[in-house]
Amino acid sequence: MRHLRKLLRTALFTLMLILFMAEPAFTYAAGNECRLAGQDRYATAAAIAREGWTQSDYALLVSGENFPDALVAAPLAKQYGAPILLSQKKCLPEVTKQTLNDLKIKNVILIGGQGVLSAQLQDELQDMEIRSSRLAGEDRYETAIVVADQLTDISEVVIATGEDFADALSISSIAAAKHMPVILVPKNNIGSATQTFIRKNKIRKTYVVGSPDLISDRVAEQFAKPERVTGATKYDRNINIIKRFQAGISEDNVFLATGNNYADALAGAGYAAKINAPIVLVSGNMSRSTKSYLSSNLSDKNVYILGGEGAVSASIFHTAGSRGDQSNSRRETTTDLLRELGSNEAKYALVFGSTDNKMYQSAAEAQENMVEIRVDVWQINTEGEKSPAKCTLTVNKAIADMISSVFEEIFEGGEKFPIYSAEGYVWRGDDTSEHNWGLAVDLNPNENAMINSSGEVVAGSFWDPQKSPYSIPEDGDVVKAFQKYGFAWGGNAWKSSNDYMHFSYLGK
Repeated sequence: MRHLRKLLRTALFTLMLILFMAEPAFTYAAGNECRLAGQDRYATAAAIAREGWTQSDYALLVSGENFPDALVAAPLAKQYGAPILLSQKKCLPEVTKQTLNDLKIKNVILIGGQGVLSAQLQDELQDMEIRSSRLAGEDRYETAIVVADQLTDISEVVIATGEDFADALSISSIAAAKHMPVILVPKNNIGSATQTFIRKNKIRKTYVVGSPDLISDRVAEQFAKPERVTGATKYDRNINIIKRFQAGISEDNVFLATGNNYADALAGAGYAAKINAPIVLVSGNMSRSTKSYLSSNLSDKNVYILGGEGAVSASIFHTAGSRGDQSNSRRETTTDLLRELGSNEAKYALVFGSTDNKMYQSAAEAQENMVEIRVDVWQINTEGEKSPAKCTLTVNKAIADMISSVFEEIFEGGEKFPIYSAEGYVWRGDDTSEHNWGLAVDLNPNENAMINSSGEVVAGSFWDPQKSPYSIPEDGDVVKAFQKYGFAWGGNAWKSSNDYMHFSYLGK
């Protein structure tokens, strides 16, 4: 038995090294599947550009670190026949430079102000003998209008929330193919630049992505003939968008990208627009509508998978698609293996690279391994009603997709459990708290107290699911979702104390 466990751990660790070891950009094809990925988002964008173009006079450059300005790039990329590449704020990644040279780019259009793409980038481009220009406004909403003003002969527009990336990306390639600008709007009002755009353009049709909870009727009705495309979650809206425009998009091609991050779908939107294809957003917890669409539509299409296994795993792809003789096969992901082994040693290796490596020794070291994620949650408004909202937390990069999937399951659960506070990474300086490593999440701390072995409340106020909607039920959606992905709940994980707000990956 010990020998078997050792073999399993060795096999798992080898698999993790393969998955997480840095690689150059690559294109993987099997049958009519083509994976476009690199060692990071910049290399993935480069791989997409190289697949879609052999030469181009123009390229669009957008931030790989900040999504709002970048969301509106696809229609302009379509107009210029240009790939979309990503950059860091202060310097061009080497893979981006190489791609600009290899595709013989002569002109680069930067989307966004110097707060996301610094003036130094234009100096670098000049040194490469590439001309550059910049499209930017005072904020994300004005930038969207500045980009929209570059499009010619506009008769239809898309409006999407500027508070999150998923809806704008869901419709980006379709909007580009139909020559529609994507205009970002707040929920309840629009600025003067947007009002001016409406007045000076002869818009005859507007597609509104999302319900009044995301974009109010007050905003939608300021645009010509608004038609809403809605859905309970971002994945449902994504599929409903594709179905709404099915008649006008390619029957031969489809793109898959993670719905947990914007970068891969954004870079892929330019290529998808070029070949008139939709982008399907996927996650570890596949929605029913997404599964249904993929099961019905993948078998006869060329499928472009954007990003590596960490973004869109092979198991997600094959399970959702049930394609041909693969319908009964099961490809296990690293997460599956970790969950089945139940080994903290294996989890440790996943996060820190090796069981021999020490945990982060300083806040600076820890922060290099963290990423900020935005998740959908339910909150209780002033009328006592539950309504959708957004929550931002910082977690370890190694488990960011898992935590995103946990929150998706909570959000889509029947309880609609309300979350007003979610805290992940916090450097506390000791060697016991998983918050130091971005491996723990605390929810609604006041109503989910920490109680020591003497029965004293040492953090928070109380825990009582019968009296407070914010207290976490022991057998409810929240605990089930976290435990499904291998997290322990402090409410029942230890014999001597209870920490009802606390979920941890290593069980501390």
